Amino acid sequence: MSVESIDHYLRSPKRLAGIADWWAGNGHEDQRIKWAVTIQHENHGDLTITWFPNSPVERFKIVLALPPAIWRIDYDPNDRHPNPLSTIPALPRGIILGSHFHAWEDNRHLMKGNMPPPRLRFARPLPADISGLHACLRWFCQHVNIALDGTTVPPPPSADRLL
Repeated sequence: MSVESIDHYLRSPKRLAGIADWWAGNGHEDQRIKWAVTIQHENHGDLTITWFPNSPVERFKIVLALPPAIWRIDYDPNDRHPNPLSTIPALPRGIILGSHFHAWEDNRHLMKGNMPPPRLRFARPLPADISGLHACLRWFCQHVNIALDGTTVPPPPSADRLL
């Protein structure tokens, strides 16, 4: 895998395949839904939404992975993401408060040879006019060239305990 192959992947038109439903995630606090990502009917990576039903505020992650993750939204109005110091002038410095996204374009310089970075370290604030799961998913998919035609997202799970 190279920087150029990931760049090409992100430019390529993609679709989500299959009918997805929520399932218990790795932790006991989250629920997940996953689709295969296809390019010309062949699977190339996956898109996962992780939902935190017991959070006091709407909180979720959207991840495009090949793997590893190459694009991510962390939606949490209470989140604090520390951006490392960077030589990229356009990147915000210091702590990003609230929901934010990790774009490949801001993290591609972390690639070492043919090894993508194990985590996306650099982020930007999510635009203020993008809120809620469906709006974030549409915005995300526009940025990574995934067509959502015919994709149905089942309602996220409700809290399973009193807050």
